[in-house]
Order: sequence, then structure tokens, then C-alpha cells
Amino acid sequence: AVSVSDTGQHKEPPADISKEDCAAIFMTGGTTGRPKGVMLSHGALMRGALNGAYRRGTVYGQSMVAALPFTHVFGLVYGLLSGLYSGAHVGVCSNMKYLFREMRRVNPTTMIAVPGLAEMMLNLANSQGAGILGNRLNLIICGAAPVPERLYHSFQAYGIDVLAGYGLTETANLVSGNLDMHIHPDSVGKQYPEQSMRIVDGELQLQGDMLFDGYWKDEEA
Repeated sequence: AVSVSDTGQHKEPPADISKEDCAAIFMTGGTTGRPKGVMLSHGALMRGALNGAYRRGTVYGQSMVAALPFTHVFGLVYGLLSGLYSGAHVGVCSNMKYLFREMRRVNPTTMIAVPGLAEMMLNLANSQGAGILGNRLNLIICGAAPVPERLYHSFQAYGIDVLAGYGLTETANLVSGNLDMHIHPDSVGKQYPEQSMRIVDGELQLQGDMLFDGYWKDEEA
């Protein structure tokens, strides 16, 4: 197709976007030094969105409140893209102080949370009743930091499963997920399909199309 500009001149349509093209740059947390800009391609983000759709039961017909910032790879990939990929109803919480009001409004079935947020949800459920989380919540996907085993057991009292996982900004978030918390609540689970890993001299090495394309303006790193 060829479009026509306001001057009547033909102009070429924009080039197609390929899965290898850089889609976004996310900053690392800086835990091993200064924060670095992680370049993730469209293909890597799509792989992350697909990985986020793996879970027990059906992934379809879910409802979520996106509470984590989209500037963080966990918040964007799991909290938004995986939801859109599977046709979920995603309510975006623009201000964390209104989170529990939004949860009662949206009535989510699934929440994406870091351990600190999950702790807050648990404390409020303990003090004010589980209704503050809505009345349909049955799954919390927790990550971005070590997930205490007690979170799994504590939420079980409310009929809510907690699934832990492991990931990196450099891997479009997802490396492994634990669908068997009831058997191994202290594990980060098994690797996702279409990627491989190995341990060499104590270092975890990863391979797959979820990998980043380098650090922004820091080729040596």
C-alpha cells in the first residue's frame, strides 16, 4: 500500500517491524553495579508474554489489576502483555494508594505481585477480611525478589494459590516458574519451553529467543 501526503505526493509506508527490532529499553535494578539499559526486542517481549500465559487451569477469561509499574519488566510482561495475549480483562491501577479500591471494583481472579505487595495483601486480608481483595481472587503470581515459602501457606487459608518464579530483565522477565508450589514451595520451578539452561562453574547460563540484545551504549558489558 502507498499513502498520499497532504501535499498530494506519494510516500512510502513505514517499514515492517521485525521480531529482531528493539522494542523497549528497561533499566536493571543495579544490584551488581550501576543500572544498565537492557535492550529487548519485539520477539523477546512476545516470548515473555507467551511464557506468562503458562499456568494451571485455563488462562482465558481471567481478570487482573495491573499494579506494578510498566517501566519494570515484571510489571509490563506479566502484568500487562501476558494478560492482553490471553484476552484477560486488565484494570490498570494508576495510583497505588487506590489499589484495594480498584481490586474491589475489578474483582480480579489473578494478581501479579512482588513479595512486598503480597505481604501487604495478606496483612489486610488478615485484619479486614479477604473481601478487601475482591471475592474471586484465586491466584497470585509472585516474583522479582525471593518469595517466602510462608506466603504460599498463608494464602492457602483463603483459597488463593501463590506461584513463584525466577527471571531477569535480560530475559524478558521469565526464566522459570513453579506450578508445583504444593510439592516444592521453596523452588523457583522449571524452565519455560523453547529455552535452555546449564550451570557452568557455578554460573547459570541461558539460551533462547527471550534473551536481550545487549546493554544500551555499553557494548563491553
